[in-house]
Amino acid sequence: MSNFTPGPWEKKGNTIFGNGRRICDLLILYDDDWQPWAEEQEANAHLIAAAPELYEAAQEMITALNGTYLDDKRRAKEHLEQVLAKVEKGE
Repeated sequence: MSNFTPGPWEKKGNTIFGNGRRICDLLILYDDDWQPWAEEQEANAHLIAAAPELYEAAQEMITALNGTYLDDKRRAKEHLEQVLAKVEKGE
């Protein structure tokens, strides 16, 4: 395991929290017309918040791919798909 803050992480407002700590604050960016990139920024925030789960799912997938059991590979694939779906839905 790396030295990052353990998950789960969650987005609250413009801040990402994990394990009872503030992980990062998100800046609101504007384009040349001073319009916020709200939709893209929201999606980025959810991707950042999912980082520990994505890391865990990637580790599980590598282990399963190195193994011989199809059930392990299916479970790892399903786990990764669930985490990606969560990110895509903005959860």
